[in-house]
Amino acid sequence: MEPLVCRFSPVRVFLEFVLLYPLTVGVGAWAYRILEPGDARSEHALLIGLAASTLLFALLCWGRWRRRFVIDAGGVELRRSGTRVIRRLDWDEVDEIFLLGWAAFEIRGAGKSIRLKGPYRALDRARDRCAPRLSGIRNHLRTRALQDGKVVFRMPDETWKAHLAYLGAVLVLTLLTGLALAPLFKGRFFGFPVIFVFFGGSWLWGLRKRASGLGTRVSLQREGVVVKRLDGKERIAWSDFDHSEWNEKGGLDLVLKSRRVLPLPASLGNIAMLEEFLREGPPPADSPSPEGAENRTI
Repeated sequence: MEPLVCRFSPVRVFLEFVLLYPLTVGVGAWAYRILEPGDARSEHALLIGLAASTLLFALLCWGRWRRRFVIDAGGVELRRSGTRVIRRLDWDEVDEIFLLGWAAFEIRGAGKSIRLKGPYRALDRARDRCAPRLSGIRNHLRTRALQDGKVVFRMPDETWKAHLAYLGAVLVLTLLTGLALAPLFKGRFFGFPVIFVFFGGSWLWGLRKRASGLGTRVSLQREGVVVKRLDGKERIAWSDFDHSEWNEKGGLDLVLKSRRVLPLPASLGNIAMLEEFLREGPPPADSPSPEGAENRTI
């Protein structure tokens, strides 16, 4: 297979250069005038600004603009230049894939991860080329289900980021609720906070719900499906589960026999294989379950 190279977009390089050049020169000149107020010669400030912009663009060229992804028959590489490899994942090492958009995705395995996202050319072709070569993930998951009786699917974002986003949403809701209730204690029933909460409350609660979804983790077990978010956990017995279906956002909806729907985000790891497992039903009840299996993740 001929390697596919996804280079940083030249259009994005040009735009970043045009936008950052005058800004960097201006900031550098301003900083020089602050540090050296006695020097009234403007050419000195201009030279400092030009030096700052040159340093910035040298760093961008070294650490950003020259980066590329290379997909070949053996795996995926993140390179700093044409030959310098930063990180590599072979196909047989990959055990998780996260879909992050129409073309962006992330692969993980062997304690490493490569996120193919950003202003890189041919990312859609990279995703199409990677998909057929990740059949080993399916076999790995099936082996785990047979051995442990449990398979875990998680989100790509780090746990601390999800918790931080959720905490921020809760703090905003608490603050606005306090502002809305304060006029009531003073005998006034109208005000901007009250109007904001009444008309923007659904958006705010939706923000909290989305922040909670960043920590979604789905476990398929012999007893049923466990959906865990930052704001709680829900257990669904296999006898209560009806079917799963794809929604308009690219995520997966779990439809219960009571007709209640539990949506799962599209960026959940290995979500296509999760849908396959849900169609097949629970893992075999007679497979052994090693001690401590409940603490393992993929």
